[in-house]
Amino acid sequence: LVDGNDVLALAHVTAEAGVQQASSGLELTQAAVQTARAQVGSARSRFEQARAQVETALAFAAEARAQILAAEAEAIRAEADVKRMQELARRDQISRQDLDQAIATASATRAQLEAARKKASAGEAQVAEARAAQQTATETLRQTESQVAEAQARIGEALGRLASAQAAPHQVAVSRAQADLASAEVEQAQAAV
Repeated sequence: LVDGNDVLALAHVTAEAGVQQASSGLELTQAAVQTARAQVGSARSRFEQARAQVETALAFAAEARAQILAAEAEAIRAEADVKRMQELARRDQISRQDLDQAIATASATRAQLEAARKKASAGEAQVAEARAAQQTATETLRQTESQVAEAQARIGEALGRLASAQAAPHQVAVSRAQADLASAEVEQAQAAV
């Protein structure tokens, strides 16, 4: 036969175990919040790095566009020089070597212009790549900030479970006192009979 005191003792042990479990759960949840906060810091750092890469890529692309303008101006000047030199060469006012030099210079400036255009194209590709990396970093940052908020909400839940578990031993003590009172009343009633 199970006695009421045995049931109350078992309830007390169970309540104490519940308190330990809730405390452990709270500690784990707090550790998860710390981990999530560290991840936010890391994500924020990656975001800032991506933002800096976008700015660097934009500066590189702007420089490349400026080089195109300079190369175009130089190519136009070199072509004009060739036309003048050809006219002078027809009148035998310059040597063939001077004309060949002007033609070579014009050819080199066209090559420089093409190289500047390719560099600008590569710069635009770097900008697009850097912006994509920045977008990814932004999304990662938002996700990790959301994880922190969720983890902090779980702390509130864990605190609620801990408070409930901490109240359980008190409830057991109240039940024990009620059982003792009832037992005393029974003994008193039996003695009165």
